[in-house]
Amino acid sequence: MVVLALAGCAATSSPREIKIYDLGKLTVVVYPDVDSLIDRLDPIRRLVMESVGGKIYGYVENPTLREPQGKPTIHTIDDLSNFFHELKHYLAPEWKHPYGCATKDSCLEPFVTRKAIEKK
Repeated sequence: MVVLALAGCAATSSPREIKIYDLGKLTVVVYPDVDSLIDRLDPIRRLVMESVGGKIYGYVENPTLREPQGKPTIHTIDDLSNFFHELKHYLAPEWKHPYGCATKDSCLEPFVTRKAIEKK
């Protein structure tokens, strides 16, 4: 359902602009490419990204103590598999990337929780 709402709105906007979708309790911000996402990162996320030497394809921003009335926001590049990956983080906050795997393609793997990893 979320994908249908996003697809219907996406057809009316320019492919190079940042698109913002208000989906009730969730906001989705879609960036045209990785560079535009990185350009708009806050200083802390940019520092973390640079320290691990990788690229960031998206993230979920939850309301903070300073702004509790805010709503969760998914920031993602314009890539459907990446959107599903970030949606998985939003819907299952306990889900973590499998060890050594933090790519956008890991969204195709089954859900892995901390409890499942600790049992191994």
